[in-house]
Amino acid sequence: MAANLGSLPIRGVSGDLQDKGLERMTIKIEHAAHVAHYKPMTGQGLLVLPRPEGDVPCPVGVADTLHGADWNAMVRHLATLGIEPQEDDECPYGTPQRVGVTLDGRTVLALYGPSITTEPTAEELTEEYAELLDLAGVRCEPPHLNG
Repeated sequence: MAANLGSLPIRGVSGDLQDKGLERMTIKIEHAAHVAHYKPMTGQGLLVLPRPEGDVPCPVGVADTLHGADWNAMVRHLATLGIEPQEDDECPYGTPQRVGVTLDGRTVLALYGPSITTEPTAEELTEEYAELLDLAGVRCEPPHLNG
């Protein structure tokens, strides 16, 4: 498990931090099977799920499967940082928003959380999101986003 936003001031970045380019940073959080990429500047993030065929029953009873246990751990970890899965407005309550898949078939979900800038511009949002898609390895969108 990597990353800790605890020391990063989420609201109001000082000039010192801006000079060092930290407002453009990406935080990567890795667990056993899930990987999150998060942009503190805009509060946007992506969560790359593992391939389902690699899942196995969980031997210790904390979840039905090892991927399920890792999902629970990742969501709890993200929650401590104020980050959570974005809900899909077109699906039943609580369904995470799917943004695409990687070339190797892993599903990618949207995350959101606190942002350094109170009002990111449309250009900042677009640039940061494009970088996130690249970092997460998203290569195609789910069918409902293709029109």
